[in-house]
Amino acid sequence: MKALSTTAFLSVLLYAQASLPTPPKSIDTKVERDVRGGEGNRDFIRGYGLAQEGKYAQALQMLERSKSQDPHNPLVWYWIGYCQEHLGQNEAALQSYRTALQKNPHLVQAWWGKGSILFKDKQYEEAYQAFQQVIHYAPKEPIGYFYAGASLWMMERKLEAVPLWERAISLGLADSIGALVWIGDAYWESDSFSLAEGYYRRAASHPQAPAEALLGWGKARLAQNDPQAALPLLSQAESRLPEDPSPSYYKGMAYKRIGLMKDAQAAFQEALRRKPDHARSLYELGKIALADNKVDEAQMYYEKLKSINTRLAQQLLQEILSKR
Repeated sequence: MKALSTTAFLSVLLYAQASLPTPPKSIDTKVERDVRGGEGNRDFIRGYGLAQEGKYAQALQMLERSKSQDPHNPLVWYWIGYCQEHLGQNEAALQSYRTALQKNPHLVQAWWGKGSILFKDKQYEEAYQAFQQVIHYAPKEPIGYFYAGASLWMMERKLEAVPLWERAISLGLADSIGALVWIGDAYWESDSFSLAEGYYRRAASHPQAPAEALLGWGKARLAQNDPQAALPLLSQAESRLPEDPSPSYYKGMAYKRIGLMKDAQAAFQEALRRKPDHARSLYELGKIALADNKVDEAQMYYEKLKSINTRLAQQLLQEILSKR
């Protein structure tokens, strides 16, 4: 009963591609201290101030002028990359971050910037290495652990991400609830349903619990042969995720486990209303039709299924042929 897709994968990917957050203040204090102390040239100080105000194009002009005056200053190169990244010039930004690191390999801000670009460009192995450097130089900053774990997740090394996310949570990660759900998903995908449930329950206990926590908890109860406990959790998730077919599908599986086939059929139909090509629901509806000796109806579901999921279609076809 593994999920066909996970909220964790989609959440991390969409979150990262939108934009990673700017370097946390605990990482950025050296830059501010240098500026307050008057170190660096005036163009650098002005460019830094404009970047902090979100005026990236103007800031970049000042910083480029600063670079010509102080080409060996890694902070200048870092802030040039920062502005380029925010202007959508990712390739140029990555090169600027690399130049900053050539001039100072200990500059944690540049490791952060390099990792953010690589992650958004789906170069997850290199991103992971960059975020490991963030961890090395800023070991009390949770966001480095979080994105190192996210990089591992994207490389299908999901259980390896768990200790990194747990460390991020222990250090006060802002989105700790989401991270708990993602850890639950990692254990779910490894068939460790009891462990998964523990993390889903922790996330669900929060006043702002995401619906995905309830969905995960319900799936975990179902996977542990407790459909009665799964149903109310899945119903709550269904009402809070009106476009997601997964809660309805798993409700159908719970009803089927209990023996309430009419309710199961309605739940699978609701999943199809939300996503007309939801393969698992088509398959289960075909099986229910066969159980009622409605071979023609099962054939209809097979016809819909065969262009969506060949494996499930073949399974349903074999069962149809055995009924004829």
